[in-house]
Amino acid sequence: MDDLSGSHPVLLVTISRNLYKTGFSSIMAYLALLALWAVITGVIVVIVIDRTVLVRMDLLATRVSTLTADHSDNPAPVLSGNDELAALEQMILLSRADLSTRERQIRAFMNAMPDPAALCSREGTILFANTALATYFSKQPADLIGTPVYRHLPQEEVEKYRQQALEAIRKKAMVQFETEIQGKTLIVSHYPVLDEKGTVIQIGLMSFDISERKRLENALQKVTKKISLLNTVIFTDIQNKVFVQLGYLAILKRSPTDPRLMEYLDKEESAVKDIVTSLQFARQYHDMGANPPRWQNVQEVLLFALSHLDIGGLSRDFRLDGTSIYADPLLERVFFNLIQNSVQHAKGATVIRARYEVTGDTLRIILEDDGPGVPDPDKAKIFSKGAGTRGSVGLFLSREILSITGITISETGAPGKRARFEILVPKGSYRVPGK
Repeated sequence: MDDLSGSHPVLLVTISRNLYKTGFSSIMAYLALLALWAVITGVIVVIVIDRTVLVRMDLLATRVSTLTADHSDNPAPVLSGNDELAALEQMILLSRADLSTRERQIRAFMNAMPDPAALCSREGTILFANTALATYFSKQPADLIGTPVYRHLPQEEVEKYRQQALEAIRKKAMVQFETEIQGKTLIVSHYPVLDEKGTVIQIGLMSFDISERKRLENALQKVTKKISLLNTVIFTDIQNKVFVQLGYLAILKRSPTDPRLMEYLDKEESAVKDIVTSLQFARQYHDMGANPPRWQNVQEVLLFALSHLDIGGLSRDFRLDGTSIYADPLLERVFFNLIQNSVQHAKGATVIRARYEVTGDTLRIILEDDGPGVPDPDKAKIFSKGAGTRGSVGLFLSREILSITGITISETGAPGKRARFEILVPKGSYRVPGK
């Protein structure tokens, strides 16, 4: 303690701090033990985790990596127990078994195909090849996998295949083309395989040998042409003989004879004229289907048909806007018959109109006039043989020509107001600009 002035101590007491030191030592010892316990606990935990988790995870990872090389149907699991890792391994093995089954099924299906087929990457690397393709190239399927498909094709065909594959990728739709390789005619198809985002990731390549069908088609075309030539010769020969017979009949009718014989001559002349009419019908009907259907601009065909007719004072109003339909080449004759029908029967008509409508999946081509129209009882009859334009063939022939490509025609006009022909073209057989 200091004195009153606070400058000199008058009392000094010294006491040893053994209790403090003892407490401090105890705390430090406790902390050291606590740290040692934490280290021991951590080591134990690591050992336990390693034994129960890490080692099992390593076994699972190794098992998964070796599954590709393991070709057994039911590989045995390497993990035991009922924990999550064992359950995960079971799920992996089940998924692998399911994939293996599906792969075998696909391989069996592809190998059962008699024609070559392959699955390729976007770049053309073969990922899978069936037996037919390997046989076609005189190789084993395993020898083709991993190689570019273009390496095995004739050099002159490579660019064609490459362009078709690029077209399938661009369109994301199947692309087909016909080609000839090693004396065979093939139909080759490229099928794009899309992922869940719609991106083309692979290309399926399939080909079908149509050599036999092609030979039969060529033979059929030759036979058809010969038959057509033969029919033309026969038609001409019959017409010439009928013409001669009509001439003799005319001479006989000028000669004096009894009325009964004259009646017989008139009937014979009528029968011969019917034969001429039937020959004309047969000649027109014979041309139907002789050539394959093709895409045709409706307005152009209509104008061509109109150019062969004298429509007198009738005006025309055609609004078909470049519409095209897939029809027999005799489509021009259809419009010729329809317009001629208006010219001959639409007394007092002033205009012929043509337009189109699209209803659902159907194209409706409408050809009408402002004449007296067709009575309701006759609407169906005018398309029967023996009615219509030129006495027997006009509308009947038009209906038959259109039906070749699934097109129908009907008369839907209002009697006393107009004649209206509606031509219905099914989906896939018409093209409308901008649609």
